[in-house]
This record gives sequence, structure tokens and C-alpha cells, in this order.
Amino acid sequence: MTIDGTPQETIDADVIIIGSGVVGSLMAWTLSSRGLNVAMLDAGAPVDRATAIDRFKKNVGKEANSPYQMMPWAPVPDDVDPYTYYVQPDHDSKNPRKQIGFKGFFMRLVGGTSWHWTGHAERMFPGDFKTRTLYGHGVDWPLSYEDLQPYYHRVEEAWGVAGDAECTAPPRDTPYPMPVVPRSYLDRQVGLAGLASIGYDSKPVPHARNSVPRADRPQCCGNSSCLPICPIGAKYDASVHVAMAQTLGTQVHANRVAFQVTVGKDQKVSGVYYKNFDNGANGALGLARAKVYILATHAVETPRLMLLSAGKNGVAAHGLSNSSDQVGRNLMGFGNTDTLGYAPKGQPVYPYRGPVSATGNFGAWRDGDFRKDRASMALFILNGAFKPAIGPLNEAQAAIGSGLLGSALRDRIDDLTARQVHIHGTIEVMSDPDNRITLARHELDPLGLARPKVNFRLDDYTLRGCRFTWETQLKIFKAMGIETPGMKPVEPTDANFEKFIANDLDPRYFGFSSGDAVIAGTVRMGVDARTAVVDPWCRSFDHSNLFVVGTANYLTTGSASPSLTAAALAIRAADHIADTFRDA
Repeated sequence: MTIDGTPQETIDADVIIIGSGVVGSLMAWTLSSRGLNVAMLDAGAPVDRATAIDRFKKNVGKEANSPYQMMPWAPVPDDVDPYTYYVQPDHDSKNPRKQIGFKGFFMRLVGGTSWHWTGHAERMFPGDFKTRTLYGHGVDWPLSYEDLQPYYHRVEEAWGVAGDAECTAPPRDTPYPMPVVPRSYLDRQVGLAGLASIGYDSKPVPHARNSVPRADRPQCCGNSSCLPICPIGAKYDASVHVAMAQTLGTQVHANRVAFQVTVGKDQKVSGVYYKNFDNGANGALGLARAKVYILATHAVETPRLMLLSAGKNGVAAHGLSNSSDQVGRNLMGFGNTDTLGYAPKGQPVYPYRGPVSATGNFGAWRDGDFRKDRASMALFILNGAFKPAIGPLNEAQAAIGSGLLGSALRDRIDDLTARQVHIHGTIEVMSDPDNRITLARHELDPLGLARPKVNFRLDDYTLRGCRFTWETQLKIFKAMGIETPGMKPVEPTDANFEKFIANDLDPRYFGFSSGDAVIAGTVRMGVDARTAVVDPWCRSFDHSNLFVVGTANYLTTGSASPSLTAAALAIRAADHIADTFRDA
């Protein structure tokens, strides 16, 4: 896309933030509270919760994005077929060692992907920051768990996080702001099987959802639609801090698609060009100008914008802030293992109660010396069972298809729905410079901008973690007597594992994927400008008034939700910006 003509709109501020998700909104709120004039731009539209809930109710598939209206000028990976956006011409879904299809999902809306996140608010473990030193894999961070601990606490207070000492979590020096979200009956039954088979009971998970009324938001009441949308606002999403930032004076500009960053002769960023779709589909040209610029548009759209800016308007030919050739590299996203089945007849476990993401997990393998040999992993017991919101409807459809009607139909639905069990495993992926986002020059989005091209594979270290995770799931299922109708019990043999990671086992009960809700890396942090894009304060090595923030900065991911760490880094960077603003 070329810059054609004079901007029809200009936005001037002390700080320009591109992106309004959990990172951008917290930074806007923090910087506005420090007295700075902040403007925040987002490619997508605002979300009206009531309208989104109505859209979700009317949607048949009820996928992750179904409550939300994506704007044609801000495309995202499709729920069912992410390759409508990602370009992965060489991917081989049956060979993750060669290149597996990357299915990282995100949204471009005011409030970002937090609208349909799990609400899990997990800190990374101390070992996650020192994997090279401790375990001989990955890269050490240039900061430690202790450095982030006060910022973790500030985010937990800002979001409202519920937890207690039983939660799977590293040591902490402050209490959780709210009481724990209790484990469900399902969690407790699976936990008993865990004790019998692997020696561990299930434990609760820290949640960014109100276990008691707090900050003008109600207590969680266990709606079965909180993933993808909480109907009452008990689960935190970034719209909370978007509104709080606006109250403090932040300008929020929706439907603005940034496509070109400009750099002056002094090598400072001098502006961001965007298309304004407030008043029509053609998109009026706009220009945002500030003293400090922040890119906070997730680990796909951020490197995409930096690469789209290459060779134009003062930006070097290799891309914005890319003298290290690290922009887009080191893409990370979990390996995901899913096992599903039915508890024995007469032993209902009653899923679809409580938050449908997970209130219970097995976290024994999130950190430890085993990481010298295989990747970190976590196991989550999904209250959403086979399919959040519509699992019972799917059972009804299958029962009707088999000819059942009346009381027999009702009894079948009640019986099978009450016995659904789903355990989801998340396995860390270490950074690899060949796992990356580049531009698909001949595959364009509706604005004529190059779509993101993805190269992604899983190495043997991660696959060993996947193997252990899958075998652990099978052990728990065996202890519970889990049934998979039409299938013999699957044994954890080499041949069966190869079928599992190739998705050649029955898809009703087994699933393997990469990415999903976790996307990280692509704009790595470090202390050496030759090997990193930003410093430990998230400031660009190449452009002193540019900050790039979010999960894109990650050097490792651990094996649980990355959102809390991204938010902690954001508040830390915002403090640094406010403290040094006069020198910018």
C-alpha cells in the first residue's frame, strides 16, 4: 500500500499506542495516570457486550470468534480454517517435525483477544526465565522472576485475580486479591484418578475472574459461554482498562489500520500512517504523531507491520527495528494434546459447570530438572468438556440421528453429557529462528497488504514433552475407566504416538495441534542489539522512541497462559517510559 495524498486526519499525542488489548490498554491506563497525553489506535471495532452475546446465541457453530463482528479491513485467522489468513504453503499437517500447520488464533477488536481468552492468570515459573542455564535448552531472559514479581502483583490487583496457596503457581510474596475459584466436581473426580495413576491430585488455577464482587464487576456465576464471551463481565477483559484509560484522558481510535511506520533522519520514529474506516469502506488516510510510539498488536500483527514498513519513509530495507534480522523470527506457540471420552456408565462427572476453560489442572510438570530432557507441560481439565456451549446439543443431534425420540432421547442426552471428560495438554515450544513470520508478497488481504506467511515446526524436545503429556492423559483415563465408543483402548506405543501427532486417531477423542490461543516470540528481548530487537525495557535498539511490547518479546513461554507475564512487562515498560519521557 502506498501513501497517496495528504492525510485527512491527524492524531497528535505524547504517546501513540498501536493495539488496545491487555498490553496496550494497561499501558494507556498507566501512562495516562502519570499525566501523559495518550492516543490508542486499533484496527478493529469496539465491542458491545449485549450485541455480542446475542450474536453468539444465534450462531450455530459457537466457535471462539462467533460472538464478534470482524471488520473486513482487519482480517484474522478463521476459527475453523486459519489458512484463510495465514499463508503456509509448505505445511504438512501429518509431519510436525517437518512443518505443522500453525493455528494461532487472535482477534483485532478494541480489547483484543482478551474478549475470548480463558481468563487464566498464571505467572511463569522462575525456571522459565533461565532455561539455558538450568536445563541446557532455549535462551535465558535478561530479567528474572524476582524482577517481575512486583509487576505481577500490580497486574493481579488491576485485573482482579482469584487464587490461593493450593493453586499451581510459583512462590509469591503477596496474597491473591480474591478467594480462589473452586474446583468443579469434574476436577475432583479426575483428581482422584490422577492420585491413583500419576500420584498427583488436581489443583486449582489462578483466574482473572471475580470469585466475589469486585471493582463494579459481578461474581462469576458459572455461565457455560465464558469462553468465548462472559455474558456478565465477571471475567476480566481489556475493555475494562480501555474504559479506565479513557476516563483519564486517553483517546481511543477504533477502525484505524496502521500500515506504515516512518523514521526520521535522527533514526527516531516520526509517525504512523493508517487507514481510517470510521466513515466508509474506502479508508481515509491518517497520520499519528507523538514523542513516543508503542507497538502492541500481538506477536503476528506486530512483526507484520514492522516488515510492511521496510524500505519506505526512512525505514531501512530490512524492516523497522530489524538490524538484528530477528523481527518475525523465533515464533512460539504451544503444542496441544487433547484426549476425550466418557466416564463409565453410572459414574457421571457433570461437566459444563463453572468456568468452561478450566478450574482444575495437573501442574507438576511446569518446571523441574526433567526439562533437561523434555519440554514443560501442563494438563487442564476442561469444564467445557467436548464442546463449550453446544456439547449437549451435539449429543442430541447424534441421538436423533440414531433414531431416538421422547424419553429415550432425553435419557441418552442426560447420560452422555454428564459423563463427558476432556483433558487438554499444553507443551512449551522453545525459540527457533527458522520458526517465523514473514510476508506473503503475492497473497494479500482486503487492503492489498501482504498476509503473514508462517513457517513452523516442532523439534524433538517439544515432541518428547508431547509424548509424555499424551501418555499421562492416557494413564488418567485408564484409571477412570474412560470409554471411547467404537474404539479399543489406545495404548501409548511408538506407532500410536506417531498416529496421534499425525491426527490419524479418531478425531472424536484425540486431537493434536500447534499454536491455538498462544502466540509468542517474533520481536525478541535481549541485551545485545546484534541478536535482539528490544532491550529489557522493551525499547527498540534501533529507534530510541519506539517500544515493542507483548508476548512478541518472549524468549520462552513455559507451559501456561502467557497473558499475565505480557501484562507485567507492559506495566514495567510503561513506568520506564513515564520516568524517561523528558529524555525521549
